[in-house]
Amino acid sequence: MILKILGSFEKMLIIIVETMEKSRRHRRRLMVNILCARNRYIVPFMFCSETSYDKLVEEIAKNPLWNIQKMHEQKVEQDLYRMIVDCFEMDEKQNNIGCSFQYCISGNNILELNYTKLKEDFIVSVTDLGLYLFRSGVGLLWYEVSLPQGVTADEMMLFQNEFKELSHERFVSKRRENDRYTFEWNEDRDIGILMGHWINQLLAQLPFTVTYYAERRDCLEEGKCISDKAILFNYVVMAGEDKEQWWDYIYRITNGYNKKYMRKPDFSNDILEPFEHAYCYATSQGCGYYAILNEQNHNFYMRTFRKKVMVDYFLLEILALYQYYSILKFTKNMEGELSAEREKYQLESEDILSVLKNLSAEINIFLVKSVYSSVSHISHQNDFYEYLLRRLRIRENIEGLTMGLESLEKLQEARERERIQRIESLENEEQELSDDRLNIGLGLISILALVSAIADGYGAADALVKLFHLPECMRVWISVILLILVVIIAVIAISSIVPSIKRSRRKRKRWKERWKNKNVK
Repeated sequence: MILKILGSFEKMLIIIVETMEKSRRHRRRLMVNILCARNRYIVPFMFCSETSYDKLVEEIAKNPLWNIQKMHEQKVEQDLYRMIVDCFEMDEKQNNIGCSFQYCISGNNILELNYTKLKEDFIVSVTDLGLYLFRSGVGLLWYEVSLPQGVTADEMMLFQNEFKELSHERFVSKRRENDRYTFEWNEDRDIGILMGHWINQLLAQLPFTVTYYAERRDCLEEGKCISDKAILFNYVVMAGEDKEQWWDYIYRITNGYNKKYMRKPDFSNDILEPFEHAYCYATSQGCGYYAILNEQNHNFYMRTFRKKVMVDYFLLEILALYQYYSILKFTKNMEGELSAEREKYQLESEDILSVLKNLSAEINIFLVKSVYSSVSHISHQNDFYEYLLRRLRIRENIEGLTMGLESLEKLQEARERERIQRIESLENEEQELSDDRLNIGLGLISILALVSAIADGYGAADALVKLFHLPECMRVWISVILLILVVIIAVIAISSIVPSIKRSRRKRKRWKERWKNKNVK
């Protein structure tokens, strides 16, 4: 009996200890704060302008709200190769792949929002905004959002999950206080403002038309479309000890997921770990650099790297996204310009070959100018860039894009060579026909000359008989000899004319049939 009581008491103690441990872990998870955070949102789009790229940049630069950003004049030290930074510098040589613009407005913040969906006083600010325009026709609009002090990891996760949705029918309303606009959560679309609509208004001020890669209808303006989602770029410094918990927040904050999304068990295999307690994670939905704070790395991650990550690492993310969306744009162009009908490529056409060569030239220029094997003399920055290319599958996409195009181009080139050979063959046959006609004409002239020679031969015989006082019988022999010579020459002439006539008829018939049945330009 006593043993049973002791056993029950032991089980109760075990249950109590386990409950206390779970409670302690739960409290520890709830107490995770974000010590430092920088959050940017990137909106990719395609643009089309009636003017050339250089003139377009000049027109935008005339707008007082947009200034060309001098990449080499960044206040923070840059470790990227100068050739990478120079790609965004406008010069007379037209070697740049793109241009960077900075949005300039008086005041500290571009936009302020009170995101009351999370709690009553959750003020976030759009503190910076910029634009990258590339010669490939790809544009990337970005804006940085400052979160309130002391925000927890859960609050940041929920905010990003909501705020990245640019076309979601959830609105914030605007009110004016002390010459400052503040936005609060409001379900009434009549007085609400949609972030995607706000982005449309920004881009509408610029001299080009915009098409978003993923778009939905604008609920506030009929007939318009807005971007569906923004891509995230985060720099987050956290404090904690639970590594599994880090993985959860890294996975969800990077992608803009809430707690409904569960990471896979081998998630750590998808992470780049440049240093101890530093982690990079990237997908097509976002990219993040995460640091877990301790005594040794406090100053570096809270001060120095906080600025640097938004210069070097953000630019590498922009380069990777530029490559990613340029490939999608080339794919879209190929779908629009190349027919899906097999019969179109079975015809020998210079137009199809010209389209293929133009597409190939555009893609090859992009590959030479925009895809780099090394971007920095710092090894971990090169590792980060390679990691982005791998996570976005850029090299696989390039290979898939160029392989099909090269195959079609080789096929059309082979057909073009065949077409040229057939044209040359037909031209040779036509020349031979012309030669045969000439031979026939000369033969006929020769026959007529022989007829004339026969008549003249009788006259020559009479003249010889009279001249040499020959007997009359010699006139006959002379005439017979001349006739035999004429007949021999006539046989030779006719024997050369008849084959030419037959060959000419055969070639003319075959030549007409081939020109009639083949579509040769």
